[in-house]
Amino acid sequence: MVEQRTENPCVPGSNPGSTTKASLRWLFLCAQPSFALYSFSPLIDYPHFLYFDSAQSKTDRNGPVLNPISTRGFNLLVQHIQDQAQAQKVFLLIDDFFKNNFDAETHLNLIENAPIFWMHAGEKSKSIPTVESIWKWLLENKVDKSDMVIIMGGGTVLDTGAFAASTFQRGLNFSLIPTTLLAMVDASIGGKNGVNFFSNKNYIGSISLPRVVATDFAFLHTLSKSQILEGWMEMVKHGLVHDAAHWRSLHALETLPGPRALLPFIQRSSEIKQSAVKEDLRESGARKKLNFGHTIAHALEGLAHRSEISLTHGVAVGIGMIFSIEYSRAMSSSDEARSEFDRARQRIQEWLDEGADPLTISWAKGCNPEEVWRQMQGDKKNRSGQVLEVVLTEIGAAKWDQPMELGDFLAIWKVAMS
Repeated sequence: MVEQRTENPCVPGSNPGSTTKASLRWLFLCAQPSFALYSFSPLIDYPHFLYFDSAQSKTDRNGPVLNPISTRGFNLLVQHIQDQAQAQKVFLLIDDFFKNNFDAETHLNLIENAPIFWMHAGEKSKSIPTVESIWKWLLENKVDKSDMVIIMGGGTVLDTGAFAASTFQRGLNFSLIPTTLLAMVDASIGGKNGVNFFSNKNYIGSISLPRVVATDFAFLHTLSKSQILEGWMEMVKHGLVHDAAHWRSLHALETLPGPRALLPFIQRSSEIKQSAVKEDLRESGARKKLNFGHTIAHALEGLAHRSEISLTHGVAVGIGMIFSIEYSRAMSSSDEARSEFDRARQRIQEWLDEGADPLTISWAKGCNPEEVWRQMQGDKKNRSGQVLEVVLTEIGAAKWDQPMELGDFLAIWKVAMS
């Protein structure tokens, strides 16, 4: 048992006079100021990012045990979020994966201490009907602005739950506990919350920041290789558009890394996205570069939804980046940059081949490009009827809002998807 002071030297305004006993091994990353600051701007209350690693996950002959947080550990985490946000009561919205994978003691303890809405993960659940169910639950439980909604799960759960919380009563306090790599490096950072509308990806949503984002690295031990690929593709994007050194560190790995090896990559990717959000919360400028590969990705996800094909976001982004890299290559006059783009495309394809379902990749690459184009024409990032693309000028630098014509798209699609 260790005594952990509530005061955090990384967090201005924390309470120096109270203490909380914790059985967790907290890893506050105080050595990285941009990684732990509570407020980046006097105008916007940015979240408190809390990183830690609970007791080492156990393994058996069947693989990792799917309960990385103990009963006491989880409840201490919830209490810490509640204290940090000065909330009267907490309400939990949790991925229903954990309904059957928390141990019995944890499950009972959770139900005894706070109401729970169990949400099924997946793109089909990112919908208005799901949000309406959450709103009804919030209403029935008499949740108000003095309370805290804690949302725990992967990207689809965080996106949907945060949208419901940010719109109920014009905005409740909410905090996030990401449980997948994709959620840790992408969905939990930046305040973009939303749901799909018909076959249009993330078409209805809000930009509303959480109070606290609490990441437990122990959850990484529950992930399959395909789930690691999901977040890995977003980290690859961060390196390609913003940080050549980060990209080189990722590129050096010919195969997808295991959970413990991910930690430094998670830290750098999180810093990159936090920096972009701090600079451009409403995505009117530099934050747009984070859409690299996503115009194609969202189009493919929309077509997959209509065809009832199971295409995950990370795989779609990987295929989208292959297209965008090839498009960047065609736009470049630098032989050195073109060579770098070739190597990047090859490595991304190798990672996809290792971690993704080959039938899904074949389906995506075999889509009718004119249908893909029609889907792209409905992308929410478009302006004045133009399809806009993000283009690499070199590894680590990108231009956004680049208009793309149908003829160029068809020519690049043929090369990229061969």
